[in-house]
Amino acid sequence: MTEDKPAYINSYNGAGKLFEVQPDWCRKPLPIKEDLHISDELEGESVERIKRVLFFDPAEAYQRIGHLINPYQRYTSVGMGLLFPTKEKGLCACGCGKQIDKSSGRRRWATDECNNFAQAVWCIIAGVPDMINKYLRLYHGDGCAECGDPQHGIELDHCHPVSRGGGGAWLSNYKRLCVLHHRHKTNTDFGWKSEVQKVEEKKQVKEKKEKSQMKLDFLSIKQFTDKP
Repeated sequence: MTEDKPAYINSYNGAGKLFEVQPDWCRKPLPIKEDLHISDELEGESVERIKRVLFFDPAEAYQRIGHLINPYQRYTSVGMGLLFPTKEKGLCACGCGKQIDKSSGRRRWATDECNNFAQAVWCIIAGVPDMINKYLRLYHGDGCAECGDPQHGIELDHCHPVSRGGGGAWLSNYKRLCVLHHRHKTNTDFGWKSEVQKVEEKKQVKEKKEKSQMKLDFLSIKQFTDKP
């Protein structure tokens, strides 16, 4: 994530198709709310920065970098200089409007908070699971988004699947699901059958065969007993 390096362009031919295949809601900011799940575990974290990341509107950023993102890949990478370009000389590139203190030796960010904010936004768009999980937990809490259970393993799910162009999206395209609900969601997305469905179908086929056999046996016995 070196600041002034050129943007990395994905080699797969899905690059440049973000706006064609990905629904707009995948890049919408999260709705503003007050009941966030911020705890003492985040010692050293700024609540102001957490809220700034959670409620950041990435629309303008996507206009600059969307042509470089491959929505069919889980991970992507763009230059920080494109994501947060310097719009006015002497002002922080993160958009806070603060003046950069030249005597501090800083070039792009006015403070460490500004730098950390930009790094968090970069990681989310890049698809870094730890960063996405962190902010989803702060917003939604620890439990599964479907059942609320935090005990049975939580996994990160793309609401709009990567296979359909859901890569490189914002927090709005992610959910934290327990293993069971994630598996069910994936099976539904891909039209796969769960183990329960497979067992049930085998049971139905077996019962159908047994009924057919019973019918044949009955007809055979009836034909035998009907003989003079």
